[in-house]
Amino acid sequence: MFFPVAMTQPKINICSFNCNGLGDRRKRNELFTWFRDKSYHIYCLQESHSVLNLEKEWLSDWGGPILFNHGKSNSRGVMILFKNNFSYTIHQNLSDNSGRWILLDITVDCTRFCLLNIYGPNSDDPSFFANLENTIENCIETGLHIIVVGDFNTVLNSNIDRTGHRMSNYHPKCLNAINSLCANLDLVDIYRHINPTNRRYTWRRRFQASRIDYFLTSFSLVSSIQFSVRSLSYRIICHYVSHT
Repeated sequence: MFFPVAMTQPKINICSFNCNGLGDRRKRNELFTWFRDKSYHIYCLQESHSVLNLEKEWLSDWGGPILFNHGKSNSRGVMILFKNNFSYTIHQNLSDNSGRWILLDITVDCTRFCLLNIYGPNSDDPSFFANLENTIENCIETGLHIIVVGDFNTVLNSNIDRTGHRMSNYHPKCLNAINSLCANLDLVDIYRHINPTNRRYTWRRRFQASRIDYFLTSFSLVSSIQFSVRSLSYRIICHYVSHT
């Protein structure tokens, strides 16, 4: 299943995807081929498992620009892929040292905004989101639209974003930090804003399911975003896909 978001100003489609490792070249090429057939301009990937010495091979496989923040060959790593025919200007490119986020100050169609692709911590570590908030505030011009996308590894509302035998929030400190980030930066969970009562999940394991993949966008963008949820038959998906 994916979460597509189409923005009308600027005109851009962004897809977010936890790929659960792309070290296997056959899997990587199958996914890249699938991406090339879709209408998205930017792909934000989490858990890429990319490493520095294979960058050239991955760039060749994709056939277009990729921004990497490497993790290890068996964990972490985030990437941002661009379609070859997509026009944009990057003013600033920031990342952490552990393969968990990439932040872009980018212009598309004369509109400048901040795009942040994240793979949240597996533990209840609120400093991750507090540091992200500080990075955005200190490094991005005041007034820019903000889009934070990716796998947050927690739920924002256990009552509606989770089902199964374990319903309590297992990362309560992270949840508080995310709520603080949203309040201080005027961000909104765009899927929940548009679909206040829908139950759709982006992670499943046996009898447990959660929505842990999000698009948090500036409230100023709400009127220009179209968000839908689509089922996918692509066989290697483990998380679902999110779009803007």
